[in-house]
Amino acid sequence: MTSAKQLHNSVSRVPLVLTLGFALILTFSNSLPSSAATTPKIVATLNSPTCPGSAHWHMALLEYFAETNGSILPRDDGQSRLIALGIQPFLDGIAKASDCGVTADIDVWDMDDSIYSIAEDPPYTTQREFLARGYDVVMYRYPHDLGKALKFIGYASSNRWIMFPVLIDWALDTSNGFPHISTLWHEWLHQAVFNIGNRNLDQGLPPNDVHYLAVSNPNRDLASAMQFYSDLTGGKVVISGKYYGFTKEDWIRLGTPTHPKNLIGTVSIYSGWWNAGTGHIALSVENPSFSITLKRKGVGAKTITPSYTYDASGTSINFSLPLDSLWNVCVTTKDSSDRHWAGTKICRDVLFEDVTSKPASTPRAKPNTKEITILCVKGKFSVRVTGVKPKCPKEYIHK
Repeated sequence: MTSAKQLHNSVSRVPLVLTLGFALILTFSNSLPSSAATTPKIVATLNSPTCPGSAHWHMALLEYFAETNGSILPRDDGQSRLIALGIQPFLDGIAKASDCGVTADIDVWDMDDSIYSIAEDPPYTTQREFLARGYDVVMYRYPHDLGKALKFIGYASSNRWIMFPVLIDWALDTSNGFPHISTLWHEWLHQAVFNIGNRNLDQGLPPNDVHYLAVSNPNRDLASAMQFYSDLTGGKVVISGKYYGFTKEDWIRLGTPTHPKNLIGTVSIYSGWWNAGTGHIALSVENPSFSITLKRKGVGAKTITPSYTYDASGTSINFSLPLDSLWNVCVTTKDSSDRHWAGTKICRDVLFEDVTSKPASTPRAKPNTKEITILCVKGKFSVRVTGVKPKCPKEYIHK
């Protein structure tokens, strides 16, 4: 579905929007961007119907009217044009298709005289700024002369942005004025798929997920494409008698990129040490169902699955091993019983440092054999070390 940069180019959908494109060309004039505005501002806010309890996506559409290669787009009143392009039908459509499982709003931003930089795609400073405002997805609409060979109309990234380059050659580009409802819905569904992460849907996604129809029916028309997007949003894609897609319950359970729900527990492995023949690992495991394996590195390599105890604070495990050496530690979490969480695995090489205290021998005094326990901390993690002269593990501080 995506390249290494997780981009999506919707080349194949260009023929689907010819009629709309011709209608919109008549309403534009080739004028330079106005300098009346002084700063970027919201010129329209469009919403889905109210659906209590739905997962609500908060999105921004940033309109640029010039780009660094000299391309410009005409400026108009914003809201009326965007409604005509299909943003409001898209917002209404996802709420209806999902049976009120998901809704959204879109703030339309006039970026004033800001010039879109083709070299920086997307403009990362702007992206960080708008994500910090609480937006789930930031969309960019800007002029660009892609030439005769490149006529894609949108691409999406798992970094929560969507691009809508608009061709400035009106003779070639009968789709002037995108994003059309089909393009917007398609690219947003990619964001919804990215948002699943390692969680599972009740019914699963069809093969090639958002691109299933494009792959299975290259000659599809606009009506069939729109029906597929609606069915995928509502869990009604039928393949060989089986349903696929997002159910209403899926939307509510997943949440949004800014406010995710039911994330699978993450695993972090920090450090390891030995003390009097007992091995210790400092780690964080949010999923209570997990297993651990250790593979010794170097000479005498072997793999073991130790018996261990996991303390109540969830910061370390203890187990018995006789050797001080380098081990590859793997923590594997298990799938949840309701199939909604997928298991995960993380491995890290850990050098176990021997911190066993050895009593000092002296002819003048009898060695002190009384053991004491000290508390060692590292950030939010804490461990207790017991010995005659206990020492904190590396990177831990005696509190």
